[in-house]
Amino acid sequence: MAQRLEAIFAAHADVIAESRGAVFAHDDFQPHNVLAERDANGRLRLTGLLDFGNARASDSICDLAKALFCSEHDAPGSTPHIRAGYGAIDHPDPEAALWIYTLVHRVTMWMWLRHVGVILEGERTDLMADLEAMAEAGAYARP
Repeated sequence: MAQRLEAIFAAHADVIAESRGAVFAHDDFQPHNVLAERDANGRLRLTGLLDFGNARASDSICDLAKALFCSEHDAPGSTPHIRAGYGAIDHPDPEAALWIYTLVHRVTMWMWLRHVGVILEGERTDLMADLEAMAEAGAYARP
């Protein structure tokens, strides 16, 4: 599996090479790190972000992919709303870029959870099933 994922990542180097350069990335944007309040019309308004412990210089699409990955886990169905709020993605193939960065985030998350003992050796998880599905696809399937 590791070799298949490594080959997929290598095959997508061109997608990552299209980066517009590093930005200040929160790298942990998800529902638990967002502060909001309701305005006079009852609509939520973002008032702040918490937990800058992972902040770093990174590609903006990489940061967006992680935000979608983490948010979808905690708030299923949130992806279209975050995408709508984000606006246009400055990349010639934004869906492929989000796909490959999501692969990176899933591998990284699996490694971390395995390292800290949340995922036990040989344990089957949804995260591994997602990685296997991505490995089976081998690339972003363009509609």
